[in-house]
Amino acid sequence: MNKIAGDRLGVDGESRSLDSIRDYLIDEIEDEIKVALENKIPTLDAADQPVATKIKEHLHTLLTANVFWLNKIAKYFDTKYKDRFYEKPTKQWKSTALGKAILDAFNYSNHRGSVLVEVARRLNVKTCPYCNMHYTLYANENIQLKRKTKVAGITRFQFDHFYDKLHYPMLSMSFYNLIPSCAVCNQGKSAKALSLAYHPYYSDIHKQFHFELTDPLGPYTAARVNDEVEIELVPEAGVNKAEFEEYRDTFHLKSLYGRHGDVVQEVYDKAYEEPYYMDPTNFKFLGNRGSDYLKRLWMGNYTELDEIEKRPMAKFMQDMWRQAKGEM
Repeated sequence: MNKIAGDRLGVDGESRSLDSIRDYLIDEIEDEIKVALENKIPTLDAADQPVATKIKEHLHTLLTANVFWLNKIAKYFDTKYKDRFYEKPTKQWKSTALGKAILDAFNYSNHRGSVLVEVARRLNVKTCPYCNMHYTLYANENIQLKRKTKVAGITRFQFDHFYDKLHYPMLSMSFYNLIPSCAVCNQGKSAKALSLAYHPYYSDIHKQFHFELTDPLGPYTAARVNDEVEIELVPEAGVNKAEFEEYRDTFHLKSLYGRHGDVVQEVYDKAYEEPYYMDPTNFKFLGNRGSDYLKRLWMGNYTELDEIEKRPMAKFMQDMWRQAKGEM
């Protein structure tokens, strides 16, 4: 839920700017896409050829456009070429011949298993920026099969297209349209459009709202908290309510976080015992780790807002901690 911004510390420990990561991606794919478009254009109907030619001519802009320009480009194609890339001949939407040709030329499916793996490693976004509930990691494992070794992906990361591939195939490999995400959010969002306030390269989503336990006395009663609890996502002052509710409901955050009553109970219990566990004299065996480390150790998660992306459910646990301590 943190904005993906600034220099990124990659999996390899090297710090890189977003511009350099973007440039790496473009250097790897631009020429290939241009050649593919040149080969596709003669196969299209006469009415579709000028559209594909325009996409080829503006390819670099499409691939490198920042968040604001992506929004303008999407609106331009909505107005100028509405319904040219997709159709609904039966009950389901599908690509037109033009849309399929553009998708094939940009070749996201193949790039996802090659160059985008390296992009993900350089970005090193550990948790889903939409929900902060699941990891977004990619790991390889060498599996010995008799006389040869096979490399298999054991954890598959996904990229959500903020502007979906069906409606905007020309943006399917645009750097700022590729959002590292968990499978739940990627599939839940599908082709839905969200406000830019919920674009992870544009906004700190965690600043739009906070979690609240509906019954804050529940963890202190004899019955304690059940596995399923009533959680509200409360928009902050000035946040557009309709846009926020679209975001909340698109990712089913209220019901998903409502299944973590055990986490809520643990956070409340730990907050209650904080005076003892935040006293460094009781943990001399840890050495000089500092109060921040002690708090993270005790809470079981990162405790600062700028660290939310480092571990799943950090935002939720931080908000529950503040509510338990009466700081909301």
